[in-house]
Amino acid sequence: MTFLSQMTFLSQSSRAALATCACATAMVLAGALMATPAQATTHHTAKATTKCSPELVNPSFPAPVLATNVSAKKRGAIKGKATVSWNWSNSVFPLGYEVYFRILTSNGQCTKPMIYSTGTPQCLYQKNAKNSANWSCNLKGFSSGSTEFQVALWYQSGSGAWGPVVYSLWSAPLDVK
Repeated sequence: MTFLSQMTFLSQSSRAALATCACATAMVLAGALMATPAQATTHHTAKATTKCSPELVNPSFPAPVLATNVSAKKRGAIKGKATVSWNWSNSVFPLGYEVYFRILTSNGQCTKPMIYSTGTPQCLYQKNAKNSANWSCNLKGFSSGSTEFQVALWYQSGSGAWGPVVYSLWSAPLDVK
């Protein structure tokens, strides 16, 4: 092969490589432009667990007001999902404490402890904006079958210590199959 034919061969193979690279880049960019944004969820979901015993409790902490009117309804067509609603209001939060909650079931499951806040990644939201005492939480991962739900509330200090836990009455049974 002469020097001139080698240069022509290299030039042609370089152009082919560049064309292939440009084509691949265009396909990636087109795919990115055509992708739809992820659907935003309006309410977060809490997962069930079987680790439901309270942490070490400091009895000198105050106890919050009980949650009342606990109710539950099946959520969606997928088994193990429910929405639990309750009433709770407490206008006085002791300085240095946050309110936490968890939802328990009559068959031994519960949610992880969650801070009483509507921010991410909590499941808590106001069910009725006109009635700030009415709250709900979307749940998933509960065992199929009939169960009742209960809301546990406590104050927790910045160091992570728990105060006394107060438990609501049980909701009416709900079949989450």
